[in-house]
Amino acid sequence: MLNKGFVVLCLLGLASGALGLAVMSVDLGSEWMKIAVVSPGVPMEIVLNPESKRKTSVAVSLKDGERKFGSDAMSVCVKSPKHCYTHLTDLLGKKIDNPLVELYKARFAHHRLEATDRGTVQFRISEESVYSIEELLGMIFAHAKAQAEGFAEQKIKDAVVTVPVYFNQAEREALIAAAQLGGLNVLQLMSEPMSVALNYGMFRRKEINGTVRHMMLYDMGAQDTTVSIIGYQIVKTKEKGFTETHPQAQILGIGYDRTLGGTEITFRLREHLADEFDAMKKTTTKVRSVPRAMGKLLKEAERVKLILSANTECFAQVENVMEDIDFKVKMTRDQLHTMMVDTWDRVNAPVKMALDTAAMTLDSIDQVILVGGGSRVPKVQELLTEYVGRELGKNLNTDESAAMGAVYKAADLSSGFKVKKFITKEAVVFPLDVSFERELDGEEGETKKVRRTLFSRMNPFPQKKIMTFNKHVKDFTFYVNYQDLDYLGATEISFIGPQNISSVLVKGVASALDTNKGDNIETKGVKAHFSLDDSGILTCTSVESVFEKTISVEEQEKLEAAKEKEKDDTWSKLGDTISQFFSTDEKEKKDEEGDKDAKKDDKDSTGDKAKKEKANAKEQKKKAEEKEKEKAKEEKKKKDKEPKKPKVETLKEDLSIESVRFDLPQLSSDLMKESRSKLDALDKVDRDRVARETALNELQSFNFDLQDKIYQEEFEAASTQEERDKITAECSAVSDWLDEEAGPATELKEFNSRMKQLKEISSSLFARVREHRDRPEALAMLDKSIENSREFHDKSKNLTGDDGFFKEKELEAFEKKIVEVESWKEEKVKEQSEVPLSEMPKLTVSMINTKVGDLDSEVKYMIQKAKMVKAERDRAKRLKDAEEKKAADEAKKAAKKAKKQKEEEGGGGGGGDDGSGETEETTKENPSEEKPAAAEETEPDTDNNATKEEGEKEDSTTTTEAGGADTEEARTTEVPSAEESTTTEVPSASDSSSEQKQADGDSENKSDDDGSHTEL
Repeated sequence: MLNKGFVVLCLLGLASGALGLAVMSVDLGSEWMKIAVVSPGVPMEIVLNPESKRKTSVAVSLKDGERKFGSDAMSVCVKSPKHCYTHLTDLLGKKIDNPLVELYKARFAHHRLEATDRGTVQFRISEESVYSIEELLGMIFAHAKAQAEGFAEQKIKDAVVTVPVYFNQAEREALIAAAQLGGLNVLQLMSEPMSVALNYGMFRRKEINGTVRHMMLYDMGAQDTTVSIIGYQIVKTKEKGFTETHPQAQILGIGYDRTLGGTEITFRLREHLADEFDAMKKTTTKVRSVPRAMGKLLKEAERVKLILSANTECFAQVENVMEDIDFKVKMTRDQLHTMMVDTWDRVNAPVKMALDTAAMTLDSIDQVILVGGGSRVPKVQELLTEYVGRELGKNLNTDESAAMGAVYKAADLSSGFKVKKFITKEAVVFPLDVSFERELDGEEGETKKVRRTLFSRMNPFPQKKIMTFNKHVKDFTFYVNYQDLDYLGATEISFIGPQNISSVLVKGVASALDTNKGDNIETKGVKAHFSLDDSGILTCTSVESVFEKTISVEEQEKLEAAKEKEKDDTWSKLGDTISQFFSTDEKEKKDEEGDKDAKKDDKDSTGDKAKKEKANAKEQKKKAEEKEKEKAKEEKKKKDKEPKKPKVETLKEDLSIESVRFDLPQLSSDLMKESRSKLDALDKVDRDRVARETALNELQSFNFDLQDKIYQEEFEAASTQEERDKITAECSAVSDWLDEEAGPATELKEFNSRMKQLKEISSSLFARVREHRDRPEALAMLDKSIENSREFHDKSKNLTGDDGFFKEKELEAFEKKIVEVESWKEEKVKEQSEVPLSEMPKLTVSMINTKVGDLDSEVKYMIQKAKMVKAERDRAKRLKDAEEKKAADEAKKAAKKAKKQKEEEGGGGGGGDDGSGETEETTKENPSEEKPAAAEETEPDTDNNATKEEGEKEDSTTTTEAGGADTEEARTTEVPSAEESTTTEVPSASDSSSEQKQADGDSENKSDDDGSHTEL
């Protein structure tokens, strides 16, 4: 719930239908790998492998043309260890003479390790085939990619891969090459401590503030132990001109032991079990000389290690270790501690190393958190707790935290997702420097070796730096190396390998100097640009010669004058072009204006003169402004003529470089293509093998099923003895072929051919059985359809005639159809009853379904027609009712109008003596007393109100009519006619008028159209 809730807030998938939107992470360890994905449908989730487990063994087996991964490969490791390849990261990026390679040979003596042309490690699979370490890891990455794509149900290409913090340049580049061979685009290599730190911090954003909080991560995995000190705090960043605050995790200290881990315990246990087995003296053959026996003991040693982590004792037992000899021995935790006694002192060493690197003490550490499966060993926790003097934090998922942090980073780097920003800064573990030779001044032939620090220990990255090489007048070479590694010890330095990383030959220095000669040009040396990217890989991006050119005052003035002249010429040409373009139109316009002026009278001429005077005034004002601008321009020129200072201009010229690797040559494009073709060939073999296995399983299943079914009752009834004998013979032939001839080398078409032959001879039998089995149900459906049709027909007989929905001819045709179907059914059922079950039926299920569909179509047609007729009648009824209502309304309005005219004739002489103008004025001054027409008509009351007030309205109307044109205009504006009163709105009357109207209208009959009309 925490993960999903956090993602809802922090992880917003952008709307996009493009494939490949998802990203993944791979936490690649020595024994196990964890895979996580982020996609619009799968937010930050660990991928389950085919066995529904959350971690997968880093193992691949190649035996008899069959390739297996994960737990399947580990099964091969027990039975045939020489065909299974594990612990591959221990050999990555190392030459064949590396001490770690020698240690691998000692642990896995059954493998044949050879050197490649590049000096790296490769495995001899057979006399014809070899696979490099990058190719084997590429297979594992391809398997991880396939698992992620199956889990997310979409294509995935981009990934973030975790890497041990102590991996050097060669190891990091080899890991990226292996991932590319596996079909992945590596967005970033992220160190294991930083990925864990990101996973820890992204769920605790609210706890991070401006004060640095220091956390120590103690990570003991299968192969190594790493201790890192992480600083969490809020920092300000400036992006696109805006200052923002974001949480940041930065590595401040690192300590590690690359050979102290759970694997060391496992292999020591294996050696102990081997000694115990030889001590039994049940055979003269030494167990170490039998790889299969050692594979069994290694598997048992891993099991015993896990049990003793939670229990104080257990039994180690293996059946048939070799020569049918069983093995069983009691193991205790104290025995395990005794075996590892020389390693317990190394448990706390990385902690001290990390504190020294960060220049901190344990008092500065806020919390110590355990990470990695090896940290579950009770003795390790006991020693660590005693050393740090506090309780250890166990609130992180030791197995999945690195994968979850890396996948969050992958979503951040991907363009398809938007996440809350969390800044991460890693640290340089192995300092880097640049060395080169420089000729001494005045001493020809003598050189001086110069060494400069490029990236110091614990420098944060990603970072870019520029190094300047002075006093070089010709091509030279500089070297990139590891430096100041003495603090690691001689053993660790030997594990790192060659300390010289590469050499860079700079070309074109002399020609650049020749090109930029002059009294006013000074060389500033050669500048090399270095970049240490997010993955921790160092690159020399470019090299350039830099010069400074001093431009004198005279040269500056000449350049400015040339620029002004060029500018004036450009504007002059542009002005001429524009004037030519508009000259004709202006002349025509002036001629037309002249003709118009000639035709105007004296009055118009006077107006034109005034306009011209106004235009002249504007033009004079414009000229004055232009003069002021020119004057200001001249003053500016005078200021510019004041004494200037010489100007310095920087000139840069790119130089070519040639790099040579000393530590380990990179995989060239040709070697990448060759390796890719080898992996593609294996992929094709896997696909063909899966297709053959699928075809074999289908053939075996169908053959067995067919042999069983032909003796079932329904199949015996639907077949003849001759037909059954033929099928039985064919099935027996297929069974014999499968047992004697079919094998892994059998082609796919052979399986398909046998399957096709079996289906051909049995298809008619299966069809008959299917018909006999489904026919009763189909006939029941037909009977039900006939019954429903009959019922519908009988009810429809009452719906004929003028008021009905159907015509008698239609019902007769429908009844005829029903009778035809009934007759057809009886006839076909009779025919089918006379046909033996072993022959194809006369009455098939498809024929019955057709008749059912015919009857259903007829019924649906009749129902649809009834609906249409009913809808048409309802429409006609609504039109008729509307016309009647309209006629009634018109009659009512006519009666009211006649009544109004009658009342006007009876009382027309009482309101116009004083004139309409005076009456109108009085109405406006005291509207509440006189009840004017405008006030009365605004109340949207019923017809009763209108009738009650008609007398008073007639008085106002009569008074208004007695006035002149002005009062008539006021009347027609304020008082709408009777026909317009339904849509015209007039300002509201006073409260007293409204109350009077309401009181008068209570006793009247409100029978009009809901009172929405206002009658006048």
